[in-house]
Amino acid sequence: PATRHLAPAPAARHSLPGLPRPCTPLRAGVVAASEEAPLDPRAALDEVGTLLEKVRELWTDGSSWSAEERAVRQRELVDQYFRVFVPAVAFSGVQLGLSLAAFVTLLAALNLSHRGYDDVARLAE
Repeated sequence: PATRHLAPAPAARHSLPGLPRPCTPLRAGVVAASEEAPLDPRAALDEVGTLLEKVRELWTDGSSWSAEERAVRQRELVDQYFRVFVPAVAFSGVQLGLSLAAFVTLLAALNLSHRGYDDVARLAE
């Protein structure tokens, strides 16, 4: 007997009602935003103000916008958020990790050398 494949036909694969198609403008915007050049940290600080302004505008005026305009503005806000805050949080995490690693390394070196704070303080004088 012939076996039946459960996979949908290629033509019907993306034609389910209510699901976005892979080539929608929303997905194109996500791809375009992810291919942008990295943001300079000073420029990121400048964008924080515009990001907060967009949040305020969405919060206060968003109820008067159409659903399509609200979706477009929310997408702009999310894109800008990912462009500004996510790298900043990653940078802060790396800095914290490096600082903690340096501190733990110093404590381990002091412990292994059987030296203490008093010895280090005497050397610093």
